Amino acid sequence: MVGEAGGLARAAVVGTGLIGGSVLLRLRAAGLDVAGWDPEPAVRRRLRDRGVAVSDTVEEAVAGRDVVFVCGPLPTLPAMLARVAAATDDGCVLTDVGSTKAEVATAATAQGLGHRFVPGHPMAGADRAGLGAAGAQLLDGAA
Repeated sequence: MVGEAGGLARAAVVGTGLIGGSVLLRLRAAGLDVAGWDPEPAVRRRLRDRGVAVSDTVEEAVAGRDVVFVCGPLPTLPAMLARVAAATDDGCVLTDVGSTKAEVATAATAQGLGHRFVPGHPMAGADRAGLGAAGAQLLDGAA
């Protein structure tokens, strides 16, 4: 990924459960400038304890980013996508990790985001959930 002036992309991950946390840790391990945010203050503290850049608000986490991964329970994705879109510029690519696409893709189109929203879902998982189960290696070999 290439960001401004040929540098590495600046990314953000909104929602840091199993998949979002794994995406965040993988991007960080790859050397990208990545910030995270989670709605749970305790999870944000755990991320900070792991040395991850974490913001206290979604808006702070996504400001100035080239790409934002919107992660979380499926019913929350359309509203969070709108919130993230409002806090980013038009050149920021938005993607999600939801397991189904119809609702979030329809919401993105209805919100006028079709030109910068890329539906996504890594084919990875684990028998546990949450940040404690997340790891950069979870995405190894994932489609």
